[in-house]
Amino acid sequence: MSDQPSLDAIIDVLDGKKEGGSFRVTCPVHNGASLIVTEKAGKVLVNCKNGCAQGDVLAALRERGLWPSKNGRRAVASPEPPQQGEALDDTYEYRDASGTLLAVKGRFRTFAGKTFKWRLPDDQEWNGLSGRKEETLPLFGVHLLAETDGYIFFTEGEKAAKACHAVCLTAVCGAGSASQRKFGDALTALKNRDVVVWPDSDDAGRLLMRYLTRELDGVAKSVRCIAPDVPPTGDAHDYFANGGSVDTLLDMLAKVRTEPWVEETADGYVVSLPEDGGFIRFEASDIDSTRRRSLDIMLTVRCELPGTTKDQFSGRLNVTSLSNRESFRRQLDEMFGKEGGWTRRLNIACSMVRKAHNERDNSIVLLEAPEVTTQHLLAPYMLTDGPTIIFGQGGSAKTYLALAWSACIALGMPFLGSPVQQAAVLFIDYESTPGVMKKRLEKVLAGMGMANSLPPIFYWPATAPLVDMVPALQHEILKDDIGMVVVDSVMLAAGADAERAETAGRYFGALRRLGVPSLNVGHVTKAGGDQFPFGSIFWHNSARLTWNVKLRHE
Repeated sequence: MSDQPSLDAIIDVLDGKKEGGSFRVTCPVHNGASLIVTEKAGKVLVNCKNGCAQGDVLAALRERGLWPSKNGRRAVASPEPPQQGEALDDTYEYRDASGTLLAVKGRFRTFAGKTFKWRLPDDQEWNGLSGRKEETLPLFGVHLLAETDGYIFFTEGEKAAKACHAVCLTAVCGAGSASQRKFGDALTALKNRDVVVWPDSDDAGRLLMRYLTRELDGVAKSVRCIAPDVPPTGDAHDYFANGGSVDTLLDMLAKVRTEPWVEETADGYVVSLPEDGGFIRFEASDIDSTRRRSLDIMLTVRCELPGTTKDQFSGRLNVTSLSNRESFRRQLDEMFGKEGGWTRRLNIACSMVRKAHNERDNSIVLLEAPEVTTQHLLAPYMLTDGPTIIFGQGGSAKTYLALAWSACIALGMPFLGSPVQQAAVLFIDYESTPGVMKKRLEKVLAGMGMANSLPPIFYWPATAPLVDMVPALQHEILKDDIGMVVVDSVMLAAGADAERAETAGRYFGALRRLGVPSLNVGHVTKAGGDQFPFGSIFWHNSARLTWNVKLRHE
């Protein structure tokens, strides 16, 4: 027999996967997928990235017949005796559903921590499984399933499962601990059962339970995940050892939800999808339903799943548009990966948001409404609770008038003797440049005898329709405590055909979402008939006040 180990045998038995010029296999000491195996100059080299001692790794490989002993022979029939300091800590009997003993797993304490060894029922020595792979074994504790029709706890390891057994909870686990990803037919024993996955408090445990949650979909009747308060790397054994009770555990389980649900928020909805031992949250805000057969939202997606980053993705989405959803889905694939099916998740979230929005009850008893009085931002020209439009022909000084009102409101000084409520002003400009607007404002202030005043007027050079800038404008309004916005001019800010009623509807919907009074500069319908602002009659009807500005030459 060769005195060199076989790279192919190690890869085959320990489920190796190619990784660059090496292979990553399951470490036989701690059962984690962190043993790197490579071959250089005809020699097989091994290194456990988890920190297992090299001597322990080689001893475990020899036990499995994967590494020659010092005399050049593989220790299959005659395993090496336990290393110095190695002591049997516990044994775990693997039985089939009928109770027949198939294998025994030993947990040993070593200088490096712990290791596991196998033996068949008739063996007195820990000779392994005689070529049988762990994935072909049934679940540990499977013979106990017939004793209950209640919850089945799925733990990471046998020690945790036995801690559950000690308090009369039915529990199972896989033979391969946290690194196991192949279960053969073992999971079919959980068909139509209520399963509770209980990960160890570490990333490896949480990733295993995410995998199990996905594998049990369509097998188990329900799958819940719990994460009681335990120390880092703690498990069910630590939970009960630290005084955790079964009653507390069952109370926690009663609160775990397995079906998607939607909740109302101050400015929208949150849809939560329980998945993989965590949740995927779809947060809908800044909702615009002014367009016919349309529901436009700002959608933020968060993956609150164990073992994943806490990244999020946000974007505008028309939930009624299939093409819009498909584009959004592609971006989610790129952000979070295709695993799990974003088409299904997004469709569920959109359907629930749309249903909740359509069924939302905003009614109140009118007699219980609070008393209100008419208040002016600038009497009598602007009210505090809605939009004002000033419109007129070109050259009628509409922008200068808007700047004069803005300066008086920003400075808190009367306009032509009329009182104002002082507020910071945001000037959203579609027609000019910052330099030109500054020069115009200076002229207005000079005419008012206040050339050296600096009113708190903020300038926003507009580059998109108003409805598309609402989130950014909301941020600015909050940041600088804006109390009034000016839009110059309405026709450019509308972003669509101003003669269509729905264009006006979208525009005024955007103004409502800004949440502050607005002054909107518009044009007249035509030179000979300037009774209303240009476009649909809804521009006139939807504003709280409209003022027709006319230039009179004397």
